[in-house]
Amino acid sequence: MWEIEGGRREVPIIDHESYLLVGIADLITDEEVIEVKNIKNWKHAVGQVFAYWYYFSEYPNSVNKQLIPRIHLFGGNGFDDYKIQPCESLMKTVFYPHTDAIRVTYAEDDDFFIEDDE
Repeated sequence: MWEIEGGRREVPIIDHESYLLVGIADLITDEEVIEVKNIKNWKHAVGQVFAYWYYFSEYPNSVNKQLIPRIHLFGGNGFDDYKIQPCESLMKTVFYPHTDAIRVTYAEDDDFFIEDDE
């Protein structure tokens, strides 16, 4: 687990009754549980973020935190990639009975680079 500004990265999620590993969330902040995936694996991200969000929000004996589920995608053809729309649609369908606060974000390639002024 890594502490970063605003949250924790690679957070193991443990069932407090059985002490079994539920999974490892990519990032958890005070407000969100975030799964980061290449856009070609968006379907996997929906399942993973739902499992982690559900554990934190609905599972008996959990911390009962109402985190916002978020998928952060990268790769593909940018904001216009056709895979973003079905990802958002499936997120709405999966989370609808539980929450309407969902987020799907996308990182452009430029977001990963910091320019060196030297």
